[in-house]
Amino acid sequence: VALSAQDGERPATAVVQTTVGRVLDAGGEPLAGATVTFASSPPIVLDTFTPATLVTARTDERGRFTAAIATGVHHSAWAIGPAADDGSTAVSRVREHVCAGDVLELTVGEPQQHNHVRFVNLAEV
Repeated sequence: VALSAQDGERPATAVVQTTVGRVLDAGGEPLAGATVTFASSPPIVLDTFTPATLVTARTDERGRFTAAIATGVHHSAWAIGPAADDGSTAVSRVREHVCAGDVLELTVGEPQQHNHVRFVNLAEV
């Protein structure tokens, strides 16, 4: 499968490969409805930063997921469990250097409450 840049972006083609895995809860049980995110960014060339590419997948009732991610780059991957009734969510540690085709197992910790920060009247730098 090949993906091409759109909307005036620099032409680029990425080959993708299927990456599979599962997400477990803190007790080691499969976690349904978790969101697994893969983030990658091409290397910095001539002091030029490029936006990260994000791919997400959702786990099935057995905690399994499948995602098509680009080959030839390293990805960071993490899982976020579905929100509990009180709004808390469980999050895994970030796994670095994930490559297309890898088989992953991510374990989320205990659900945590979220802190929200609101910034107002910020000047642009």
